[in-house]
Amino acid sequence: MACIGLAAWSTGCGGGDSESLIGADSLRDCLAKQGATFAGQKPSATGFAPLFHLAADLQGRVAGSSIDVFIEKTPAGARRDAADARGALGAIGIPNPSGSVVVSRNAMVVFEPPPSARARTAVHSCLASA
Repeated sequence: MACIGLAAWSTGCGGGDSESLIGADSLRDCLAKQGATFAGQKPSATGFAPLFHLAADLQGRVAGSSIDVFIEKTPAGARRDAADARGALGAIGIPNPSGSVVVSRNAMVVFEPPPSARARTAVHSCLASA
């Protein structure tokens, strides 16, 4: 009976998710190659993180925008974070909050101010390759 229970438990725990997860170190390294800086940032680089999340995993600047990066255990967790972030940014009057939030796999990035095309391209590129 224990084997049957274990087999049922292991197949029901998301083992079928083939999407690879993004690691904070590989994302930071990729963003640094794109010109992002991470040293000496103040807590909550964008100033918005306390509205929707406890602490960013990475904080820095890329192409003129401050970024907060959140790495979750699952893509579903990152999507929930992104929805929370968009809601919080909209609630404080940020126009087009979706333009300031990027989510891919298990990572979410919040920009402030809304990103330039260069900043958005750098983040999208790294999210795709990390």
